[in-house]
Amino acid sequence: MNTITMSVLIDVMCTLTKKQETIQQVFRSESISYLDPEIQLLEDLILRELGVPEDNSIELLEKYGDPEGYYQEEAFCRDYITDWFFEFYRGNITKEKLIFNLLNWKVQGEFSDRENT
Repeated sequence: MNTITMSVLIDVMCTLTKKQETIQQVFRSESISYLDPEIQLLEDLILRELGVPEDNSIELLEKYGDPEGYYQEEAFCRDYITDWFFEFYRGNITKEKLIFNLLNWKVQGEFSDRENT
């Protein structure tokens, strides 16, 4: 996926997120999540296109228990990557930083792993 396509998809996700927030404000309820599935599908599309493995943390936690499931060699959790989207939606990082992080997710993940040990 090139950066132009990713940028357009991120713009669409941002628009959907803002519309979702507007709906929540109108009904004074943060539990309304009509557009969340579409936003999630676009996030998944971007991550899949970038070669990010599927998150298997829940399955491994069920199989090996907590915290042992996290320490399995095949374990992969997307939380640190999906946190970048959340930070972008909240205005804490720029779209350029989000795209940089996404394109460099392997390096960012290795850095994150070193921070947590």
